[in-house]
Amino acid sequence: MALFGQSALTAREKADLAFRLAVVTPFQLPLNVIRCLIIAKSRCIPLLPYATTGVMRTILQVLQPRQVQALVPSCIDVYTSWIPAKQKALPALGLRLDTESVPGSPDASLFWIGNRHTAKKFVLHFHGGAFYVPLQAGHLEWCLQAYVQACNTSPSPGESDVAVAVLDYSLAPAHVYPTPLIQAINALQHLLTIPNCTPSTLMIGGDSAGGTLAAQLLGHLLHPYPHPTTAPIALSEPLAGAFLVSPWLSGSTAGGSFDTNAYIDVVTADIMAGVTQLNFSAATPWPAERAAGNGWALPLDVEAKWLDGLERVVGSVYVTAGEQEVLRDQAVEYVKRARERAPGVEVRLDLFADQAHDFLPGEAQAGEGGPAMTGMKEWARGVFGPRDGLAGGK
Repeated sequence: MALFGQSALTAREKADLAFRLAVVTPFQLPLNVIRCLIIAKSRCIPLLPYATTGVMRTILQVLQPRQVQALVPSCIDVYTSWIPAKQKALPALGLRLDTESVPGSPDASLFWIGNRHTAKKFVLHFHGGAFYVPLQAGHLEWCLQAYVQACNTSPSPGESDVAVAVLDYSLAPAHVYPTPLIQAINALQHLLTIPNCTPSTLMIGGDSAGGTLAAQLLGHLLHPYPHPTTAPIALSEPLAGAFLVSPWLSGSTAGGSFDTNAYIDVVTADIMAGVTQLNFSAATPWPAERAAGNGWALPLDVEAKWLDGLERVVGSVYVTAGEQEVLRDQAVEYVKRARERAPGVEVRLDLFADQAHDFLPGEAQAGEGGPAMTGMKEWARGVFGPRDGLAGGK
């Protein structure tokens, strides 16, 4: 991959990137890694994942969004490299490159995993990354393992019961709220026109900012977002499910898990304040929406009644977080509100004791049957199969 291949940096941005890599990173990286390891040791949790956490934390602290985009492959590059590798490794799955533009949002695309023409169940997936980091291979591995493979009962090679549409939404700083939400709305509208795809055969969800986008989309189903390029989606029945992995649901960074996990997690209060300002600044509709009590962007920043009627739009909600992450309390609060305001929804919360922010894609990429992947597979099988005992979890 060529340096600066994914984002056309100016000469000044290139010089600034070189300074950050050569001068700032050598100081910040060991500080973060050592601090994460010391805290992990004091909490008697595995050390190795927290060396990686320290590295990722440094990247988010040191590099600007466009600089990150210059150093990593684009979403389409990740997908078009990953599919051929999987075709070779798992030929019986019959995976193939299958992309399409989202009707109504031509700048957004859907990357398909599994055969959408024969599938009986569907997943609309939103990748995380603070709305500026592109899709990672771990997201694709997660979709393959947890949905296409784990939920497949078809005896025929090359066919699967489940097809996953991964939304390649437009990234900040070039595109900020509400652009990803509008693209997600149009993607959902499109999926519901596919043969065999009905609300009861479809789940939506994502991780981190992808979890934000899933919550935003649920908000649109409850309270149609007023935009000229979108329309209300009248569901004939609730969606099968929604999953929010380490979701970012509030602009608040005060107290609680932001304090207790300030020096061990991938993200910090400062990082979250920065990405909130990037994506939901005063130049976006969000401040006026929040003042009016509309929680499309960050649903925990408005009154709990925002979730009233959730049972009309989704049957099961699965929320996960790490005990060691700063966003833990937001996940817990969302579950509390959902259970109080929509008792008809099956809501499951899993908090993973040894994990920080968004470990699921890493588990998938490593091919590990870790707790986050195990929980996701269990929940997905329950949603796409018999529904007894689905409301487990904490």
